[in-house]
Amino acid sequence: INDSDLYWGTSIKCWRQCSDKTIELELDNNRRVRCRWLIAADGIHSRLRQDMQGKATAFRSTGQYCWRMLVDDVEHNN
Repeated sequence: INDSDLYWGTSIKCWRQCSDKTIELELDNNRRVRCRWLIAADGIHSRLRQDMQGKATAFRSTGQYCWRMLVDDVEHNN
């Protein structure tokens, strides 16, 4: 990922899925961004997570950590 594709210290005001399978975002600094993948590292009380699930989720600490990775649906060598 290029540094120019990362948006630090900002929040998503609103977003929508477009017909061409891209995602259009409006950030809290009024910048508009269009992307294919949205990876939001906005914490446990994520507004985006709440939008996707349709409700607030109660979390509890289990002392475990989770690592996530997204892989595009293309063939890879090796």
